[in-house]
Amino acid sequence: MTRRGYAAAEGAARLRAAWVEAAGEQMAQFSRVNGLRRGTFEVTVVNSALVQEFTFQKQALLAAVRRLIPDVKIRDIRFKVGPIE
Repeated sequence: MTRRGYAAAEGAARLRAAWVEAAGEQMAQFSRVNGLRRGTFEVTVVNSALVQEFTFQKQALLAAVRRLIPDVKIRDIRFKVGPIE
């Protein structure tokens, strides 16, 4: 196991945990965190109706994620429709 691989896996787990807490378990089950790219927190959601719901709550979700992982610079959240497996 390389240091870099472990750090990436740990970072992804932190993002997922923060998302579940920010969105709530019931809503988070219909989404998947894709990661953080250039300060944008990327989330895949199962359908467009839920993308719209998450978009309505975007500012509150962004504030919650920033509070939960303050050492990570997150500028925005992007939602897209796709499979969450």
